Amino acid sequence: MTTPTTGPAWLASLVAVLARLAAPADVQSTYLEQLGVGGSLDELALEFDDVFRPVEAQIENNSYWTEALASLRELDRALSSEHLRWTGEALRDADWEQIPRLATTAESLVSASADRTARS
Repeated sequence: MTTPTTGPAWLASLVAVLARLAAPADVQSTYLEQLGVGGSLDELALEFDDVFRPVEAQIENNSYWTEALASLRELDRALSSEHLRWTGEALRDADWEQIPRLATTAESLVSASADRTARS
């Protein structure tokens, strides 16, 4: 998915953070190194939380966003799991492997919801 060039700024931010969570482990690792946080995976979760919390309130009563919101909440729950390790090595753990899958699904549903909203 690409980052939307139109629409609200929060949408572009949300899609960008979902794309980072959906990226392969080596891309996530490189991104974290570029941020200067090494293999600290919690930075990815914190980025999601920073964007998702304000967006959640904006979309929760919009029927176009029902599926996307459910998917985002599922991702949020997974990122809050006590089973996740927050080190770079954890990128290849079974517990972390669900994160890119959930983020990919959420990214697709967010894009579809944004398209429906734009057409309405």
